[in-house]
Amino acid sequence: MLGLPSGEVQLSRYEAGWRSLFLEEAERLRTGIGGYVLDIQHIGSTSIPGMPAKPILDIGIAVTDFEEAMRCVPPMEELGYIYKGENGIPRRHYFVKGDPPHSSCACIGD
Repeated sequence: MLGLPSGEVQLSRYEAGWRSLFLEEAERLRTGIGGYVLDIQHIGSTSIPGMPAKPILDIGIAVTDFEEAMRCVPPMEELGYIYKGENGIPRRHYFVKGDPPHSSCACIGD
């Protein structure tokens, strides 16, 4: 199970299926914004086998150019993500997906 209401912190037992969910989401992202992507990585606690984690897939996306990556916003929205801007961290495009959120993506570039 993935997802937590905003402001809630809860740890879940590790689930081996988190890796498969990441791989599926990474493929959707490559299809939607692949022209801007250098790399997509599963980051955060759900990426560490055996570790209890907040049940939210954190995905790091390295993009070719930070400013040019603004063009990723419409296709990311088509994939169900909500764009949050830099969300407190300069030079980061931040997105969340789901209600309650079950995935987050940070696009970082030069």
